[in-house]
Amino acid sequence: MKVKSRNRPARLARLGASGQVARLREPLTEAQAKLSAIRKGEVDSVVVQSTLGRQVYTLDGVEFDYRVRIASMDEVALVLTRSTVIL
Repeated sequence: MKVKSRNRPARLARLGASGQVARLREPLTEAQAKLSAIRKGEVDSVVVQSTLGRQVYTLDGVEFDYRVRIASMDEVALVLTRSTVIL
């Protein structure tokens, strides 16, 4: 978890204009990468920090019905391909 600095404006002033832009661009690039991963379906869940603590939100997808079925079974046997596809 990142800790926010209370002296951020003073620290940015010392960096100069190009340093400020680079410093401000980092979180934007990180956020764009995360949104891209969500849009591409590469994310199964998201962890959010709130006043209640960390909360996990699971994203529903095509495989949701399979997860529900498998979770409800007492015993499960699966056949996987080398690329981990369930047959």
